Amino acid sequence: MLVFEGAPYANNWEAQGLPAGTYYYVLVTGRGAVLRGWVEVLK
Repeated sequence: MLVFEGAPYANNWEAQGLPAGTYYYVLVTGRGAVLRGWVEVLK
């Protein structure tokens, strides 16, 4: 499930419409590096 997608980075994501919980992400940079991690949404 895609939760958020955007470019360029704007630091304004408020997780509207998502329940509280832990979400895992995969970011692929323009140079092909793959970054993985998690973000916890608290409401």
